Amino acid sequence: MRKSTIIVLLAVLVVAVGIYALTLPAPIDVQRVRAYSDAVTEDILRGLNEGNYTRFSGHFDSNMRGNLTEVAFLQMKALFDSRIGEYSSKEFVSAEQSSGYIVTVYKANFTSEPAGVTVKAVFSEVNGTAHVTGLWFDSPKLRS
Repeated sequence: MRKSTIIVLLAVLVVAVGIYALTLPAPIDVQRVRAYSDAVTEDILRGLNEGNYTRFSGHFDSNMRGNLTEVAFLQMKALFDSRIGEYSSKEFVSAEQSSGYIVTVYKANFTSEPAGVTVKAVFSEVNGTAHVTGLWFDSPKLRS
């Protein structure tokens, strides 16, 4: 191979590695994130069990509270009660930073969902306080 070809190939390789590195999630302090996310996610799940919208939404930002109203919460609770039962426990799975948000994932146990329920909570931090900006639940029974 000619020397110029090798230089071009090396330059392409360096650029490709640089682009790949930019797509990787930023490292975060998982213990610091869990210091608030474990408790907030527990409040969300316990509030769901209790039918207590105030506890469920207590850490939501204003957009989340506006999009997931108490009426929508009660409809969601009725659906969850009929398909997956009550929440009993959770296990932390992961946390990563994405586009300025902290995304946490938990595997939650519900009484009528043997496969478990994936709970994804997205947080934003404003002035040192974490607020829930997104929330998703997924399980085979919820998808049916």
